[in-house]
Amino acid sequence: MNFGYHILDYKKLILSDLEKLVEIPSVCRAPLPGKPFGTACADALAFVLDTADRLGLETLNVDNYAGHASYGNTGEPVDILTHLDVVSPGEGWSTPPFSLQIRQGLWYGRGTADNKGAALAVLYGLKALKDHDIQGNHVLRAVFGCGEEIGSNDLDIYYQHCGYPLMGFTPDCDYGICNSEKGILRLSFEAENTRNCCIRSFSAGTAINSVPAKAQAALQCSPKLLEKLQAAADPHIFSFDMQEGLLTITANGCAAHGASPWLGRNSISMLVTLLGKTLPIQQLGPLFAFLYACIGMEYNGSSLGIQSPETETDPLTLNLGLLSVNEHTGCASVDIRYPRTCTRDFLIKKSLQLQLFTL
Repeated sequence: MNFGYHILDYKKLILSDLEKLVEIPSVCRAPLPGKPFGTACADALAFVLDTADRLGLETLNVDNYAGHASYGNTGEPVDILTHLDVVSPGEGWSTPPFSLQIRQGLWYGRGTADNKGAALAVLYGLKALKDHDIQGNHVLRAVFGCGEEIGSNDLDIYYQHCGYPLMGFTPDCDYGICNSEKGILRLSFEAENTRNCCIRSFSAGTAINSVPAKAQAALQCSPKLLEKLQAAADPHIFSFDMQEGLLTITANGCAAHGASPWLGRNSISMLVTLLGKTLPIQQLGPLFAFLYACIGMEYNGSSLGIQSPETETDPLTLNLGLLSVNEHTGCASVDIRYPRTCTRDFLIKKSLQLQLFTL
């Protein structure tokens, strides 16, 4: 029998531990003393390292940024990288996001695929090697980060303390075998909300690297404009509530990871496009005019002039993940995943040039 099948000996233990780990709502929060990503992320790391101690593995916690469980004591380290933080669950769940549910052989709960399930599978993989006294030429380190979803500076701190490995890989989400990943650039566009802009507020998004499932805008609206908006809107996506001249529009999309925006339906983009098609440009205001002209429903950056096809690491993607507007100012944030044919400086330069031209 292939040795890998021995992981099945630990299936009940993995599920039991995963149930407890999923219950920890380890979304990155504001730093606290000794807890750089908040209490829940520190609790998740403590749970995994306590479990590793119980399994007889060597452990280390690097100031709650990240930690590891290791097996072996000779040779250079080889790392298996996972993370314990998760994206905010958002809306639209049919099961409680922080509760492990098993239905028809599938496991549901925030983090089961990205990346708590993999973290525990790696941990018990080391346990299987130890239980069968399999000796290798290297130290195996299962590294557990706590800040991957907000930029991975958790690993910067960890490797400053522990040193880099000879090699490593990550069983993150449903990745297969790959030799590189795209770069990540996150940009925010801000503008004042001008007097002529009839949009009084806009709120959408829970995380920059998630396709937002729900967006809501409030605008000063005449009966004639309401008629025009309703005629242009898909009733399966948009709903309208008019109260004393103030119209609230809600757009319902479908959430997805920001790295694969084509798998979702971006509620911000849909609502911005509806407003852009219907309102005069003066009533849109500078921020919405820019978003409508330069992003709209696109997720490839073509209207921003940054579209970049690539065969080895897939094309550039852009996710409009957050938009917040009040009567005075507005801010939109995008998550860009770019291939090796692009550079960070090029993307910033192009985006800034077009924003200034549009605004």
